[in-house]
Amino acid sequence: MCIKENSEITSLFVNATWYGMNKAMENMTDEEIKKFNKAAGQGVIDFLNKKGLIKEGMTLDDVKHAVVDVLKITREVKIEDKGDKLVVELRGSVVTDFLKEAYEKNITTIFCPWIGVQAILYPEITKTKMECVDTKATEEGNLLLTFKKY
Repeated sequence: MCIKENSEITSLFVNATWYGMNKAMENMTDEEIKKFNKAAGQGVIDFLNKKGLIKEGMTLDDVKHAVVDVLKITREVKIEDKGDKLVVELRGSVVTDFLKEAYEKNITTIFCPWIGVQAILYPEITKTKMECVDTKATEEGNLLLTFKKY
């Protein structure tokens, strides 16, 4: 019983924290938020690299495994290559409640260090220059990331 209570508290804490961070950034421009995402993402990569979770030579499947199975950030990661763009959908995230709120309030650019992580790792892994040009919460509380390829 204690474990269940702790995971519910953790989920509420994480969602409240994400909401608070995004609320604090509502007066920032989209470009400022994207830069902050990338800087935070690099910090996450550095930390996880020291822990041995992120390594050189990773594949997209390795990243999915880390996010879904090891860190349990989301239940599923769907990656779709659409030629000139890469679309990533995170389903069943630990911040689903926050993402539903973001959808309802029409928050168009979302702060999340994991957006930054993916914005750094995907171009390295695919050997393709790209940038995250769109972050969008869905009504179901999923997160869609669109990366434009150059």
